[in-house]
Amino acid sequence: AVGIAAWGTGSFAFSGFALADAGQPQQQQPSPLPQPQPFPQTQPSPQTQPSPQTQPFPPPQPGPPPPHPSPAPAPAAQIDPQLVGAWTAWPSDAQGRRTTIRLELLEDGRYLETSWLPSGLVQRVWGLWRGRDGRLGLQPQGWDPTQTCDPQGCRPTPPPRPQDHVYRLLAGASLQLGPFLFYRGP
Repeated sequence: AVGIAAWGTGSFAFSGFALADAGQPQQQQPSPLPQPQPFPQTQPSPQTQPSPQTQPFPPPQPGPPPPHPSPAPAPAAQIDPQLVGAWTAWPSDAQGRRTTIRLELLEDGRYLETSWLPSGLVQRVWGLWRGRDGRLGLQPQGWDPTQTCDPQGCRPTPPPRPQDHVYRLLAGASLQLGPFLFYRGP
């Protein structure tokens, strides 16, 4: 996932999300949440399922598609077919708290990234992706939640930034994406 997440007095870094600064007033009104709709998913084989000890949060739920018509997906020439599918990572923050990140890369050029944070918050980002020759680009089109609330009140969550990562496929079953190691499957 992407950016810096801060709740209460603690914070930890992730790549890709940037939450509103509590000290800066935000004038932007939160956008309405998109209505959940079916999202194509790959069906993992039983041998790729992580054990209950390695998956600290519930399995991913179908995510919302973009609420408005999407621009044309990436042409097939910009998509490495070996990247298509669901990838899951379990990175830890500096205090050893685990996050589950699931990245679904669809063959039509759309993606959905779902992150289960140690605080219990679930973040989703969706949009278009392209990946070939060791470079993976993610162009967000939507996200939720669109606001972050704490005892001091609620603030809009700014949109996630586009991402460009160097990737390396390892034996087809794992994907080194920046500092994270993703495994094929849920």
